[in-house]
Amino acid sequence: MIERVSRLLVTTEQMQRVESLLCASGMPVEALMEKVGLALSGTIDRLFSWESFRRVGVLVGPGHNGGDGLVVARELLLAGREVAVYTPATLSKPLTRSHCQYFVSLGGQVFSDFSKLPNVDLWIDGLFGFGLTRPVTGVYADAIQAVNGSGIPIVALDVPSGMDTDTGSILGTAIRATHTFCLGLWKRGLWQDCALEYLGEVERIDFGLQDQQIQTALRVSAQETSATAPEKTDDPTTTSVEKTGTISVDHSEITLLLDDEARAGLPLQRSLLAHKYTVGSTLVIAGSLQYSGAVHLAALGARASGTGMLTLAVPGSLRASLVPDFPEALIVGCPEDSKGCLSALNLDLARYQSVVFGPGLGQFNPQILRQVIVNASGILVLDADGLNQLAGNLDWLSERPGSTILTPHPGEFCRLFPDIDLRDRFDAARHAAQRTGTWILLKGARTVISSPSERLWVNPVGSSALARGGSGDVLAGLIGGLAAQTREVQAAILSGVWWHAQTGAYLAKKRTVLGVPPQVLADGLLDWLE
Repeated sequence: MIERVSRLLVTTEQMQRVESLLCASGMPVEALMEKVGLALSGTIDRLFSWESFRRVGVLVGPGHNGGDGLVVARELLLAGREVAVYTPATLSKPLTRSHCQYFVSLGGQVFSDFSKLPNVDLWIDGLFGFGLTRPVTGVYADAIQAVNGSGIPIVALDVPSGMDTDTGSILGTAIRATHTFCLGLWKRGLWQDCALEYLGEVERIDFGLQDQQIQTALRVSAQETSATAPEKTDDPTTTSVEKTGTISVDHSEITLLLDDEARAGLPLQRSLLAHKYTVGSTLVIAGSLQYSGAVHLAALGARASGTGMLTLAVPGSLRASLVPDFPEALIVGCPEDSKGCLSALNLDLARYQSVVFGPGLGQFNPQILRQVIVNASGILVLDADGLNQLAGNLDWLSERPGSTILTPHPGEFCRLFPDIDLRDRFDAARHAAQRTGTWILLKGARTVISSPSERLWVNPVGSSALARGGSGDVLAGLIGGLAAQTREVQAAILSGVWWHAQTGAYLAKKRTVLGVPPQVLADGLLDWLE
C-alpha cells in the first residue's frame, strides 16, 4: 500500500497543524525551511539544466514561501547560476529577511523594481504559498502579469501565487506555472478542475513527513499547538496567523485514487468453480429511438467488465439491431411510446446484482425510474437521462432498498442540486452524497467520488480525449458490470473510474486526443489492463 502521505489532500488549516506539530516536536522553523529549500533546488537542478537555464529570476514574497524561494536562490547561486531576486515589498518575516541578507552577502542581486531585472531563462515563483485569502493586487499583480507574459518557464513553489489553496480558485490574478512543486502534502486546490490551467506539470516534494505525524497532527487542537506554531501565512495584508480555542477536526478524508487501491478492487481472480451465475448478473436499461447508440456503448462497458450475465432492456424497436453485436446478452424489447421512448418495464428487478439505468432513455415515463428505485435490490447506477428525470424527485431515493451511484457531469449535477455551489467540487460532491445517501461520481477533468459516509477520492488521471459523447455511457456500463461481480460499491466505483480514465490516457498517447471515440475506448479497456 502506498503511504498515506503520498495520497492525502489537505486544507490550509490542516497543513498548518502538520507544520505546527513538527515545530512542537522539536523541528526548528529554520531547519524545516532549509530542508524544503534544498529539496526544491535539487529538483530544479534535475529538471532544468545549467546549460539551458543558467539565468534564473526568483520572485520573493513577504512570508515563508519567499524564504523558501531565497534558499533556492542561494543554492542555485552557489551552483554557479546567475540568480536575480525580485522583492516587491518589505519582507515581513524575520527568517525571510535573514535569508535575503545572506543571499546578498554571497553576491546575489536583489531588485525592488521589476523593470530593472536582467533577462532570465527561468522564473521561480516564491511570492505566496498556501494560506492566501485575499485578491492579489498592486505590485504583486503587476509582477505576476509580467512573468506570465514573458513566455519563459515558471516554477511555482507549493502552489502558484494567487491561487486559493483549498478551492483552486484564482484570487484576482495568478501565476500560470509550467511546473508546480507541492511541498509535503498535496494541497486540495491543486486537484480542483479550475486550477488545472495554472499548474503545468505537478510534482510533490517530500520533506520527510511520516504517516504517524500526519495522523497525530490532524487530530490535535490549535490550542495545544498555538504556542509553538510558526507564523505561517502568505496573505500580503497579514503578518501572522493566530489560532485560539479547539478546532473541530473533520475526520473524513480526501485522498488521491492511486493504482494500488483501484486495482485491488478489480475482480481478476475467480474460483475454479465459478460459472456465469456466480460472477454477476447485470441489467442495462437504456436507449431510445433518438439515442439508440447509448445502450450499445453502455453494453460494451458492461461486457468489458467481465460480468457473467448481461441483460439489455430497451424499447422494442431497438432489439433487432442489438442482437448481432451482443449475441451473449439477453435482450428484452419493452413497450415504447410514439417517440420511441420506454413506456413500461416488465422485469423482475430483484434478480440482478446491478442495474444501470439512464443512458439514452430520452423523455421516458418517469414512473419507470421510481419503479427501478423501489424494486432493484442490487447496486443501482443512475446515469444521463436517469439523472435528468431524478431532478426534482430526489425524495424517491429514500425508498431505495440497496446502494445507489449517481454519475453526473457538472450540468446534470446543477440540475439535481441547484442549491449546491460547484465552485468547490469536493465540498459539492460530499454535500450531495450526504443529502441523498448515495455515492456521487462527479465527472470532470479530475473526477471526484464521494461516499455517503463522507469519504472522498479524486482521480488524478484524466484525458481530454474522453471529452466526447458516449464516454460516460461506457463508464456507467463498466461500473455496473464490476458492481455485479464484486457486490461492493466502493470497489466497483473506484476501479471503474480508474480503469476508464487510465484507458483513455493510454489510447490518447497512441492515437492522439482526437482518436478515442467511445467504441475505441470500450474496446481498449481490456487491452490496457493487460
